[in-house]
Amino acid sequence: MIKSLKSRLTEDQPENLNPDTEGFDFDDYSDQSRAEETRVLYNQSSFPQFPVSIVDDFLEEKDRKLISLHLHKVLSDSFMLYLKSLNFHWNVKGSHFLTLHQLFDEQAKELIVAIDSIAERIRALGFAVPATFSELSQATTIKEEKSVLNSDHMISILCESQTEVIRTIYQVLEKIDPLQDLPTTDLLTGRLFTHQKNVWILKSLMN
Repeated sequence: MIKSLKSRLTEDQPENLNPDTEGFDFDDYSDQSRAEETRVLYNQSSFPQFPVSIVDDFLEEKDRKLISLHLHKVLSDSFMLYLKSLNFHWNVKGSHFLTLHQLFDEQAKELIVAIDSIAERIRALGFAVPATFSELSQATTIKEEKSVLNSDHMISILCESQTEVIRTIYQVLEKIDPLQDLPTTDLLTGRLFTHQKNVWILKSLMN
């Protein structure tokens, strides 16, 4: 039975909850080594639950926890894509420098706003956000780019990474659909629109 908001308000200090990965299919992810790292991360970390969440009257605790775990995967992918976009914004060069420098900057700035929205949704669901670099990097399938690349390679790699985020969001939407969490579904659907538009723009710049 879903607890009423009134009863939640009268509870004592929140307890730390180990994430319940039941129903979280890590095998959906294309990079199996990253999938295993993600499984270990979720089994070892904790999502501290806060005593008041307005969502409590509509979603049970176990469902909110599962949604939060899925959202953390989207958050992690988005964060790594942000770092990669910022990297390329700083290091791009060549005849199309100004165009790509501005484009990569715009995409990075849009991502940081989106990351904030995803993190705040996890908080609205009643859980803290695992936000250390270690937690974020282990939960993503998007790899760091350590070498200095030419502009064509940068465009291609960003296109691939944007597509990887799209793939993750579709997987998450499929998993959470039975839970009827409409605000989270709406948030992720909006992210799909933006990432698909970014792929179109990047592909249009390819030689």
